Amino acid sequence: MEDEERIGRPRSAVISSNTSEIRWRVEEDPHIAVEELAMSIPHSLTKDQKDRRVTCARKMLSEYKYSDPRMLVEIITGDETWTRYDEPLSKERIKIWVVKGEASPLNLRSDFKDQKVLYSIFFDAHG
Repeated sequence: MEDEERIGRPRSAVISSNTSEIRWRVEEDPHIAVEELAMSIPHSLTKDQKDRRVTCARKMLSEYKYSDPRMLVEIITGDETWTRYDEPLSKERIKIWVVKGEASPLNLRSDFKDQKVLYSIFFDAHG
């Protein structure tokens, strides 16, 4: 019995090169997050997705081709974030991968401070 071919996410993505890479990363850092592990696995784009990206890139280039070159120099971008002075580790960050049957290490809680600072960062073409 075999699965019929279908569009979309594969039912299983277990590839020996992926699993060995994941095992190595977990051994190096037992606190590593699943999201970070997922970023290390190469993801393939379909031909349609690649074509769409090329089309969008060409459209943006053609729009800038006929505009004033100084326009790009005038673009400013920025972001802001609140950061704690003493950043406590989140429950997600203190999770650790353990081998079946192995005891989990004890995690001590630190004092929690609510002092924060707001960072606002802006960039232009010159930095």
